[in-house]
Amino acid sequence: MMLIKSNKFYFSIGVAGLLFLSIHLLMGNHRSENYLSKVKSGNGTFIQSKTFGDLSFDLTYCSPRLMAIKQSANGEHSSHEFKELKRHYQAYSNYSLKMENLDGKGLLKKMIQNQAGYQELINYLSFGIEEDISLCTSTDTLACSFTHFERNFDLAPYAQIEIGFAKEGIAEKLCKEESWTIQFDAERFGIGMLNFRFVAEDVCQ
Repeated sequence: MMLIKSNKFYFSIGVAGLLFLSIHLLMGNHRSENYLSKVKSGNGTFIQSKTFGDLSFDLTYCSPRLMAIKQSANGEHSSHEFKELKRHYQAYSNYSLKMENLDGKGLLKKMIQNQAGYQELINYLSFGIEEDISLCTSTDTLACSFTHFERNFDLAPYAQIEIGFAKEGIAEKLCKEESWTIQFDAERFGIGMLNFRFVAEDVCQ
């Protein structure tokens, strides 16, 4: 009789533990979804935009929290994995640049009519654009550390480039600034220098 009671006790403890874990994960995923929604709808805060005729430039700040959520298997919660990923991304300041042809046609073919010029533009977006991007604070200017051009073979009206600045603790240091600016020399697109300003109070919460 005592053994049956003991088994029931441990079974109840196990069920309670699983229930707590499930609620904990659901709450973590709910926080992640809310944060992702906040970033996606953050025009003027997380997303800085410029439009010239039918060409638009959207630059999204990808915080360490956002990068960790995207990489973590279970989204945001107090797991060791999430904490380690977030700590890892504190060493980077990441952005996503989306350049879009608003008339709906392929962006690259709109800009370049011949094959030689088209390939040159592909090479620029893949390798050369890094030299035209910098991060400016009140005291420093940092060169871009890396870029990644996501090719879609002009099947979509936009080109997307992931941008990163690598420096120890850079994300934390930026959030101690009032604001910082990403500069993009868009001379290749016939525009000139573009300045995307991010305010720490808006994006470092």
